[in-house]
Amino acid sequence: MNKGSDERLCLAFLSIGRHIHTERWLSWFARRGHDVHLMTVQPGPIPGVEVHDITPPPGLPMGGYAAGTAAAQTTLDPLACRAAVLRTGNAAVALI
Repeated sequence: MNKGSDERLCLAFLSIGRHIHTERWLSWFARRGHDVHLMTVQPGPIPGVEVHDITPPPGLPMGGYAAGTAAAQTTLDPLACRAAVLRTGNAAVALI
């Protein structure tokens, strides 16, 4: 977005929800009129931000894990990954 541009961005963040730096970063974009979404396993309200709880429900098959056959029973550790979005002109790619 160029300085002074009125372009509204749709931004999606994957982060810890109840963390001061996450709240401040997302609020900064929301106050500027951008469409901001947070995907988290620790949801909490952030003014102007749509928060999505991505905690897997108990009983959900956990494909991809080493055990592979057991269903989710509880949440022990938050899910985590790193993501980057590269954009040029009208093209964008997200790396997760």
